[in-house]
Amino acid sequence: VRKEGMGVISMKLVGEGTFNREDRKAAMRFAFKNAGVDCVTVGYKSTAEIDEAIENLNLALA
Repeated sequence: VRKEGMGVISMKLVGEGTFNREDRKAAMRFAFKNAGVDCVTVGYKSTAEIDEAIENLNLALA
């Protein structure tokens, strides 16, 4: 995909709100480390969820 100038976007990465905190962290890590994902779309209900997603993303990309 990257050779063609395209990327991979992951949707519904956090289980549509059904995953717990550890599941969300593991899903983010898997997507960026194993699945070749370039970016994700995530919906939020609160600012705390945004902070958690940023933390999980930073851990996944470390």
